Amino acid sequence: MTEPLLELRNVGASYGARSVLHDISFTVGEGRVSTLLGANGAGKTTTLRAICGLVRTSGEVWFGGKRIDERQTEDIARQGLAQVPEGRGTLTGLSVEENLRVGAATRKDKASVASDLSHVYTLFPRLDERRKQQAGTLSGGEQQMLAIGRALMLRPRLLLLDEPSFGLAPRIVAEIFQLLATIKADGVSMLLVEQNATVALELADDAHVLETGRIVCSGTSAELRQNTAVQRAYLGIGAAR
Repeated sequence: MTEPLLELRNVGASYGARSVLHDISFTVGEGRVSTLLGANGAGKTTTLRAICGLVRTSGEVWFGGKRIDERQTEDIARQGLAQVPEGRGTLTGLSVEENLRVGAATRKDKASVASDLSHVYTLFPRLDERRKQQAGTLSGGEQQMLAIGRALMLRPRLLLLDEPSFGLAPRIVAEIFQLLATIKADGVSMLLVEQNATVALELADDAHVLETGRIVCSGTSAELRQNTAVQRAYLGIGAAR
């Protein structure tokens, strides 16, 4: 059996005295996309923070066969794990290209950095058109593309994406998720937190539903699309009119 790329084993997380996650366990396979579904406050973003070492945790987090929950956030990133945060985290005073190069700041291989920069511009032609433009002047959709492109400049094995559709028009959401499908086809694994369950389940291979910090349902995306409770809570199917 193939070892998972990412594995959480009975992970808990807390902010001060307030516990947010309670013994959650799941895996993300190599080359696969998993999504976390749940209402606001369910613990989805905290799960991503726990993986990256940004919150106090218990339990174990394994990545690429190595335990990472006791490592510093910078060291975790160097293992090949990149996060696209909610709100995009764009460095608004820098140009598009300067933002992208920040994503490769820990890399010393200048030739491959240049190659990856060219690849990002191929994936996101609008970023190529605006490479010298100040990032803060981009539209919301363009800033989301920039955040994803910046994460790709790390050359990650796993992308953590926190609400990539937030605040975007449906047409732009469709475009972003089509680009994520292309990135998936390139072999990049992803863990996706997303309120729009419909588009998340279309992209993902596997899904987990979080409620008050606990996983209450897991399965393939196809299985969860057929789950009556998931349909009612997240897909708007069978809801009272």
